[in-house]
Amino acid sequence: MSFLKQILKRSMDVLFSLLAAVVFMPMFILIAAAIKVDSKGPVFFLQDRIGKDGKVFSMYKFRTMIRNAEHMGDGLFNYKNDFRVTRVGRILRKTSMDEAAQIINILKGEMSIVGPRPPVTYEHGDYSQYPDEWKRRFSVLPGVTGLAQISGRNELSWDEKGRLDNRYIDLFEKYGVLIDIRIMLITAVKILAMKSIYEKPENFEKEKEAVAVKNMNEVEKRLVWFNGNIVPAAEAKVSILSPTAQFGLNVFEGIRCYWNEEKEQLFAFRLEDHYRRLKNSMKMLRIESGYSISDFKRGLLDIVKANGYREDIAVRQMVFIEGTGSWNSSEPAGMLISPLPRGRAYPDREGIKCCFSSWERISDRNLSPKIKAGANYINSRMAQMEAISHGFDTAIFLNSQGKVCESPGACLFIVRDGVLITPPCTASVLESITRDTVIKIAKSEMEIETIVRDIDRTELYICDEAFLCGSAMEIVPILNIDGIAVGGGGKSEIVSRLQETYFKTVRGNIGKYAEWLTEVY
Repeated sequence: MSFLKQILKRSMDVLFSLLAAVVFMPMFILIAAAIKVDSKGPVFFLQDRIGKDGKVFSMYKFRTMIRNAEHMGDGLFNYKNDFRVTRVGRILRKTSMDEAAQIINILKGEMSIVGPRPPVTYEHGDYSQYPDEWKRRFSVLPGVTGLAQISGRNELSWDEKGRLDNRYIDLFEKYGVLIDIRIMLITAVKILAMKSIYEKPENFEKEKEAVAVKNMNEVEKRLVWFNGNIVPAAEAKVSILSPTAQFGLNVFEGIRCYWNEEKEQLFAFRLEDHYRRLKNSMKMLRIESGYSISDFKRGLLDIVKANGYREDIAVRQMVFIEGTGSWNSSEPAGMLISPLPRGRAYPDREGIKCCFSSWERISDRNLSPKIKAGANYINSRMAQMEAISHGFDTAIFLNSQGKVCESPGACLFIVRDGVLITPPCTASVLESITRDTVIKIAKSEMEIETIVRDIDRTELYICDEAFLCGSAMEIVPILNIDGIAVGGGGKSEIVSRLQETYFKTVRGNIGKYAEWLTEVY
């Protein structure tokens, strides 16, 4: 890039940015005030990005999500109806006004109005290891907008963005600031069209996988509660010859804790109910242990506080047989409490596709579904792997009587004529805490009754709505079963209302359910 063209480009950046700052200052002040009124937290969100020549800088945006959103739910990935996005944030995103704060970066000389979009620091590995083709896009200042942004933005892969960014550098060498002006005009047209960039991009799964790998690298650093001690996860070890390792001889609970940003509190949901079920599982599987419900609760609170979580988390609390015994051992019993950040089960989806499994659900005559044992989940694994291999998201079991029972790790409801219907616990169904929650809030908050009865397979083909629920699943609509659209493929109205009510309940925003919540801090 010639020196003269660089001077012209920098002069245009500064002139246009100063002009925009003066002209739009009243709007920026209103945006800042609206952000502060709408939710707690700073006006700006700063994020580390890779800039010119690989130098890392802090990129400014007007904050559109609740405070600490990058540490809750699904991290920095955004999707339609993301609960972390504020009311003001939705407007800013729709108009792309959240990006206007990057005027600060332009005036600081860290960015240009037009140029390659700067990537986050962790997404594509270490800059020093980038091939020369990748590094070329970092030979100029990154931009607020660019050729890639007007050519597809989030729909483009990393390699496609790179090719377009390098193409922009070639065009600038040839046309100078004229190409910048053209890109700015096209950007303005797209902003006026108010097309949101926060829908699921085609490369969503690949990018999410990159973040998942980064998060997994940090997993071993977290703390867990192990046999009365708080230790790094890597130091919590059992013998490979232990009954829990050889035979899955353990029982566990998956407990959700939800962060309420306004109250600055983390709520463990229905803790006492989870621990009563855990004690029942231990009793039925004849695991002998001196742990009390108070011990369970104290351990969970201690380990969550030790990790300092202020985000949505899931806690795996397991009682297991250690030592070097056999499948019929009843002791010695150990306990693990392992918290981990956890968002929604299907964050980027309106709902899921299911199929009926060829595998029969376990029953009280062989491996009781009432026992939440690790070994029981092999049955779920068989159905889940089968469903995925056939192109579905998960499966639905039939029991030994040929009736619908549940899904791997989740209970099932259908809606017919405005009424909820769910199988009884005697139909090879786990005594689910989330199932009980749904029944109670549907009646109390929505005046919708639940009928508990056997369900035939074909009823799912003709029901109005259907959904799965569980501590891990939460509430997820089923859109398609065996290739048949549920309810004609329309919006799941009742399920949507249930989801909204459920999340208000678990986050402590409906006072009457305070007894279900245990404050962590």
